[in-house]
Amino acid sequence: MNSEKSGGNAPGSSQIRHKKCVLLLGPEDWSRLAEELRGLGFQVAHASDPTDLRVHQHWCLAVVDASHPEVVASVVKRADRTVYFPVLAVNAPPQEFPRLLELGAILVPGLSGVEPLVRTVARWAEVACPPPEVEARLRLVEGIAWFGLYMLDAELKVTYVSPYICELLKRAGEEVVGQSVLEAIHPEDRPRVERVLREKLAGKEYPPHPVRLLKADQTPVWTEVYSRRVEIVGRPHIVGVVREVEAERRRQLIQTTLFRLVRELLTESEPKALLQRVADAIVEVGGFRRAVISLYDLNWPDPLDAPVQEVVTAGLTEEEKRRLLASGGMTPQHRRTYFSDEFRIGPEAYYIPYHKNPLEIEGTGLPGTVEMEGWSPLDLLFVPLRVEGMIIGHISLDDPVDPAAPTPSTLEPITHLAAVAALAVKRASEEDLKLRHERHLKAAREMGRGLSQAASPGEVLQRAVAFIRGQLGYRFVGAGLLEGGKVSSFWHSVAGEVEPWDPPPSLEEWGPLARALEERAPQLLPRIGPDQPRCPAARRFELASVLLAPVFLEGEPKAFLVVGEQNPYALGKLDLGTIEYVASWCELTLDVLRMRERLAGLYELAHSLAHVEDRKHLLQQVMQALRSRFEFDYCAFFRPVEGEMELEAIEVEEGIQLLPHIKPGWRLPKGKGVISWVAKERAPLLLADVRSYSDYVAGAPEVRSELAVPVLAGDELLGVLNVESHQPAAFGGDELAILQAVAGQLAVALQNLQSRKMLKELAIRDPLTGLYNRRFLDEVIGQEVAAARRYHRPLALLYVDVDGFRAVNNAYGHQMGDEILRRVAGFLQENVREADYVFRVGGDEFLILLPETDGEATGIAERLKRGIKQALEDVGLPLGLSIGVAMWDPESDFDLDALIAEADKKMYEDKKSSSRNPVQRDRGV
Repeated sequence: MNSEKSGGNAPGSSQIRHKKCVLLLGPEDWSRLAEELRGLGFQVAHASDPTDLRVHQHWCLAVVDASHPEVVASVVKRADRTVYFPVLAVNAPPQEFPRLLELGAILVPGLSGVEPLVRTVARWAEVACPPPEVEARLRLVEGIAWFGLYMLDAELKVTYVSPYICELLKRAGEEVVGQSVLEAIHPEDRPRVERVLREKLAGKEYPPHPVRLLKADQTPVWTEVYSRRVEIVGRPHIVGVVREVEAERRRQLIQTTLFRLVRELLTESEPKALLQRVADAIVEVGGFRRAVISLYDLNWPDPLDAPVQEVVTAGLTEEEKRRLLASGGMTPQHRRTYFSDEFRIGPEAYYIPYHKNPLEIEGTGLPGTVEMEGWSPLDLLFVPLRVEGMIIGHISLDDPVDPAAPTPSTLEPITHLAAVAALAVKRASEEDLKLRHERHLKAAREMGRGLSQAASPGEVLQRAVAFIRGQLGYRFVGAGLLEGGKVSSFWHSVAGEVEPWDPPPSLEEWGPLARALEERAPQLLPRIGPDQPRCPAARRFELASVLLAPVFLEGEPKAFLVVGEQNPYALGKLDLGTIEYVASWCELTLDVLRMRERLAGLYELAHSLAHVEDRKHLLQQVMQALRSRFEFDYCAFFRPVEGEMELEAIEVEEGIQLLPHIKPGWRLPKGKGVISWVAKERAPLLLADVRSYSDYVAGAPEVRSELAVPVLAGDELLGVLNVESHQPAAFGGDELAILQAVAGQLAVALQNLQSRKMLKELAIRDPLTGLYNRRFLDEVIGQEVAAARRYHRPLALLYVDVDGFRAVNNAYGHQMGDEILRRVAGFLQENVREADYVFRVGGDEFLILLPETDGEATGIAERLKRGIKQALEDVGLPLGLSIGVAMWDPESDFDLDALIAEADKKMYEDKKSSSRNPVQRDRGV
């Protein structure tokens, strides 16, 4: 071998890796051919003896003197067969043509002289040597485990294939490269694939499509293929991507089942019932014989540290359930250890083999019962319930049907289900919070009237304690009266009655109250730990969450309210806002008591405002009330709009001329005027002479004095109320007190308007049947009870249950079940009086309220039970009604829950005693 002619690199050298590398294996006089090819930009390795080929080479093209066919065979044997390259056989004897063709060589006969040989080799080299960046790009991503890459030439032969595809087909690269791609296609798909590829080469584009490939053992595997046409050195090629979808097709059944369950979860409102559905589905189709779902306390800032709130199981015996609940479950330390990247498999599952468990689990949880290769009864497998970045619970899976169960692919449907379940639980929690908010709004709306009837500060606080305890149901409620910097009296309620705490704990013992008084804001202690100072109520009644709200009168502390719960984080922002609202009511009521003589009529104003239905009328009433107590030129109310203060309403005395632009809708220059200052500082401003205020903005000529107060709901600015007069020093402390009191009433009234608007927007009908829902029953029952007492006529309540309904769901599915419920609802609605009410209160449970019914309720119930058979006779199932009747005498006290419970009990008695109903109703949730 001539090393000089070969460019200084031996053919066996690992340095010759250039993608435009041509091998010349021929006589010494081919050196001119080598120089000509180098001049054309190719790297050339020239050798005269095949024994010099010590390692496989990455050639694009080999040119071989085939005078001796063994030389061609040697080159083919030693070459890199993971990519396709041509071998040009020059000077081959005719008798050796068949053998050379069998080796895959390309015969180049009849060439004499260097010039023709250079032209021929150059043309082949340009075609066979793709630009380096093409294959480099392919190799950059060929190691990705999710898909494979391939490249075809214009004859549909494979010129490149990545390891992913070789592994998928169970074939070596050299078995694929250089072969027609159609040989790897399932025979039924070949015509379609060939047509698509030919059309792609002609320039037509196709979206990804499924193709069955053939493995080495001729078994098919489903794949998804996407490819496109590319130009390489002027010739069309196909570059494509292959992704296996066989596993996806196998999981389709379980996914279909679980996705159907997902739709059902979105309609479930009870978290425990929701989680039970999930656990049952996992055991039925998820590949595990046992499942336990633990839901943490969602009130905690990070539920991962919270105690377990609910536990549901599937696949466990009653004894196993008992043992599980008695074991205590995982601690937060266990959770944080197990839910770490060390044990993560896939995006949302955690597998802890028993031999790698770093924590002691003796006495924690329940061991499995299945042992097989790849699974131990002591292995742990969890899928967390994660929502908004927080883990709110977990699913523990055990006793797998398949030992390969703890893999990302088999767990993927369950992880999706867990994600939807977590969202549904969160939604149910938010719905519960919404209902609590509605209850708080309703209670707050009623509170003012009760407090305003108090005759002394002590009675105000006692009424506040009774109201909070009765309406909102906190574990502990208390209130203390402050006089001379000391707690003069304290009242509290735990069991229902309001009792004095005598002697009352001193102010110093209340700990956080000092900060509340200093900051003039409520203090929430969401979790009182053993190492934290406790207030007297927390020590005495074992409270773990406490809220204290101060009450001020003319800037001085006058009283304070306390509420507490026994569970950490049981009190939150909603409670803070509610108790702050109660405190503001107490403050206002105490102020009213102090100024009762001076502010005669304010209660009447508040009472009238509570019944105003629109904002415009509300502001008119406020200003008309102020007119009777003030001497002013005009009174105005400004509201905040887009960071500016806009005039919303104005009351002008006769004979006063405003500036032309002063009318509703006008906005103050930003940051200018008394109103802007009051809005920014959230504080009143009294000006004896407006000329002393440089930023004063005039609304009428010759105005000399102004008084403005903010209208606040907590820290929220609702507006600014002001009065102005042409008299200097027209307003003083009394007027300031009156205007502040009116502003407080106005704030309450504006909030009440908003609250009523929110409550009116709540749906009062069941979306499936169109009947009234339970919420509307709570609203309408008051007026019906009042009417019954007025006319001395009893009320009747029918509790109706559809017998055999579960059989409909089991036999025909929920769609048929929904249709049955609609038909039953229509039947009940059509067969009672227009004045009667029909409510849907559960899955297949209904209530019928019969006003002014005297002795007719039992007959109505029997008529309904007879009529339903005819109404549903086309269903072909033994459907019927069980009805319980409860009557209320208007001479007795009324308790709706007790009346419903009585009707429910009698309905069960009717079900048990009726021989027509062999199918027992599943109560469900």
